[in-house]
Amino acid sequence: MRIVAVDGGALRGSRVSTTVEAAAQAAEDLGAVVLRRRLFDRFTRCQLRSIGAGTCAADAGDPLIDIVEEILTADGVVFGTSAASIRPNLVTAALLSRLGSRFAGNCLAREAHGRVARLRPGRRLVLITSTPPYGRIVPLLGRCGPAASVRHVFGRADVRTLGELVVVERHAVAPATDDGERQAAILGMRLAERLAQEVERRGVLTHPALTSGRLAL
Repeated sequence: MRIVAVDGGALRGSRVSTTVEAAAQAAEDLGAVVLRRRLFDRFTRCQLRSIGAGTCAADAGDPLIDIVEEILTADGVVFGTSAASIRPNLVTAALLSRLGSRFAGNCLAREAHGRVARLRPGRRLVLITSTPPYGRIVPLLGRCGPAASVRHVFGRADVRTLGELVVVERHAVAPATDDGERQAAILGMRLAERLAQEVERRGVLTHPALTSGRLAL
């Protein structure tokens, strides 16, 4: 089973990065093949200033095209993004735009994705969102924030959300006040376990820890 772990945080070492990594490592420890992808690393500063987040075209020069293809063919996704406002950040919006065009684009795109969906039923998403330390937008995250945008795009492709986690970014002079990394690791284990069940139904061998009943959550 293959999982794509997408880090859409703006800063290295942010809560998005650490929680996505915790989930990815937990899934990897249970036998999943995890592809780690950090969105901001794909763009130069010039590209970040000029990127068209609403552009759906994905050609050979698109810095996100390989991530789009990996997500399309993955069994599961761990998706982390920051939420400084109720809108997705620039690179998250760019990726969602490209995914949306593939999930509901022209007839050939829909047919190609339909074949992938039939070959990989039961795909799942773990969604991680970080909010600023002051936490003013927390009540909005579920209804109309970045998490809702991610759920909407993946839902159009029948990728169901297995679990969600909201963490608070560290203050400049204060440590984290929650156990987000531990909770993210639990979600990563649950994702690996759920995907292993689907993979087993397709007759593919999985990690012994997942098939022996020893996974305790």
